[in-house]
Amino acid sequence: MKLNRRSLIRTAAGSGLILASGRVALPAESPAQKALLDLFAQRQSVRKYKSTPVPDEHVRMMIDAARRAPTCMNEQPWKFLVVRDKDRIERMKKSTIDGITGYFKKQL
Repeated sequence: MKLNRRSLIRTAAGSGLILASGRVALPAESPAQKALLDLFAQRQSVRKYKSTPVPDEHVRMMIDAARRAPTCMNEQPWKFLVVRDKDRIERMKKSTIDGITGYFKKQL
């Protein structure tokens, strides 16, 4: 059987894994799995941020979660840098935008 999105959906629907609501029901879903799926379903894209600084403990928790993400052959090729100085953030933003703009100008 050829595996593609359509065949997987058809198989899931045929086995009763897709509910009428369109949500995928996992067999013997644990409370932790249900809570995680509910959390994913509530995901939002933030467009405006508060001006209050993020507490250090929250930053540490986010970095800890990010560093545990799986990587190819456990290479973990990342480095994390926390920048709180607004002037430095603006300079980094400008430098990034200038670099991207310059790259695309060269491509034309």
